[in-house]
Amino acid sequence: MDTGSTGVTIGAKQLGLRYKNLTKYQPGSEFLSSSGVFWEGYWINASDVNLTFTAANVTAKVPILAVTKTSICGNFHNGTCQEASKTNITLWPSHIRYLGVGFGRWSTQQPAGTPDKVPLTNIAFVDGAPVPGGAMHIGYVINSTGVEVGLTSENTQGFASTKLGLTPGSPAPRDWAQVNMSLAVDDSHWNDGSALFDTGISQSYIRVDEETTRQLQKTLIMDRGKNHSVLTPRSKVQMRIGTAPNVIAYYNVTVSDKDNIVRPYRGEFRTEAATVPAFLNTGRYFYKGFDVLFDAECGWFGLKWKGEPGDEDGGQYSTGT
Repeated sequence: MDTGSTGVTIGAKQLGLRYKNLTKYQPGSEFLSSSGVFWEGYWINASDVNLTFTAANVTAKVPILAVTKTSICGNFHNGTCQEASKTNITLWPSHIRYLGVGFGRWSTQQPAGTPDKVPLTNIAFVDGAPVPGGAMHIGYVINSTGVEVGLTSENTQGFASTKLGLTPGSPAPRDWAQVNMSLAVDDSHWNDGSALFDTGISQSYIRVDEETTRQLQKTLIMDRGKNHSVLTPRSKVQMRIGTAPNVIAYYNVTVSDKDNIVRPYRGEFRTEAATVPAFLNTGRYFYKGFDVLFDAECGWFGLKWKGEPGDEDGGQYSTGT
C-alpha cells in the first residue's frame, strides 16, 4: 500500500486478460518517480470490477490499471515516456500488485491521479451489503494495527488536524491538495510548501528555495548505478506541519541521530533542484512515530503521536480538530 501514489495497478496477465479483452477500455499509465518505474496498460472501468479486501470483507469500486507493459523511464515528461527513454522493458508482466491510496497526487505529470481511483475512499460494500450514500464518513486512518476505513468519533479521537485546500487545476471534485508545511534546514529561513507522508519509500526527498539550497551541506551516495546528493550527517531538518498559527505537529530530525524513530532509512535525505514552494517527502519511517488520518469527505489531515507526551521525536502538540 502506497500513500505516495494514486490508483490500483495489477498485471493484466494476473487478471486473466488478453489484448482482445482490453481494447474497449481507455489506455493509461502510472509513473513512480522515486524508482523510475513506468507502467502502461488499460483502465478497467469500476463498473466491471470489484476490489475486495477479504480480511475485512470490504469491497471498493474503482478503476484498475491492467498493466501490459512495464519499463524504467529515463525521461518522463508531461505524463508520458518516449520509447527511446525506456529500459528494462517487460511485456505482459505477472508480478505487479500495487495499491495507491494517496491524495493530492494529480498533476499534468499524473493526469490519472484522481480521487475516483483510491480504493479506501470508494467503498461500495461492507459484509456484502451495499453502503448507502451518507452512511459512511469517507476517509481512513493508518495506525500501528493497519488501516481503518471510514471515520468515526472513536477512531478520530486524539488527532490534531489541519484543513486541506483543493489541488490546483484538478478536474475532479474533492481532490484535496497535499499538506501545507514550513521547512528549515540547519540555520536557514523557513521555506513554505507541502509535505508528502509516503509509505512507498524508505528514504526522504527534500526541495527548498535557491538561497537555502546553496547553504545545504551535501555529499554523494551511489544507488542503482546513479549518484544522489544527500544531506551530510550533521544536518538538521525541521518541519512545522500545518498552516501557521495552527501547526499540528513538528518533525525534527538530525541526519546522524539513529535513535530518532522518524528518521528516514540510513538518515537519507536526498536533495533535489531548488524550487518554490518547498517540498518534503518524509518516507515511510514517519509512520513509526505518528498515526495518520485523512478525511476525504471534508478535506482534513490529522496526526497523532504514538508515544507519551514528552517523549516526542516528532514533537507533536495538539491544536484541536
